[in-house]
Order: sequence, then C-alpha cells, then structure tokens
Amino acid sequence: MVAKNLNELPAVKIASAIAAGEITAEGVMRDCLARIEAREGALCAWACFDPDLAMAEARASDKAPAKGVLHGVPIGVKDVIDTIDYPTEMGSPIYAGHRPQNDAACVSLLR
Repeated sequence: MVAKNLNELPAVKIASAIAAGEITAEGVMRDCLARIEAREGALCAWACFDPDLAMAEARASDKAPAKGVLHGVPIGVKDVIDTIDYPTEMGSPIYAGHRPQNDAACVSLLR
C-alpha cells in the first residue's frame, strides 16, 4: 500500500486490497472515521452519521463473503437519497425526521 492512510486509496484499490486479504474493511473504516472526526467540525459534511453503525457494518463486511466489486468499500450517501437506516431530510426543515421505509434503488444495489 502506498497511501499513508487507507481512506486515501481510490475505491478500486480498496476493493482489490480487501478482496486479496491485504487490508480489512474495518481498517479502512477506522481511517475514514479518524478523518471525519478531524475535519467534520470545520466542514459539517454529514447531515446524519453514526460511527458505531459504520464500524459495525465494516466488521460485518469483513466476516461475510464478497457480495460484489465494491465489497467492504465505505460509501457516503447524500441526504436526498432514501436510506432505511438514516433519516432522509433533503436539507430542509420540512423533512426533519423523515424516515424512509426502504432504500432507494441505488442504495440497495450498493448494499
């Protein structure tokens, strides 16, 4: 690995390194969480974020058989796309607390 932190690798490199057993999804997520913690106060990039859920999903990914080419790669989903496990508030107070009953098709495919 050339990158100093795993979160700096391109998605294709993360995916291939996870598939080869060179790195883990948990390791990648750990580096992602460290970067989010360091920068979120200044950037306010996340409308909703649960680091415990993200880490649990990474660990589960490491234990599961590969499900596709992006297996184990962390993905952020914009707040205008429905996800069953996070509110979708579309950046508007009129949608505050809106909880979709299903993932959007693109999220289902990523999962």
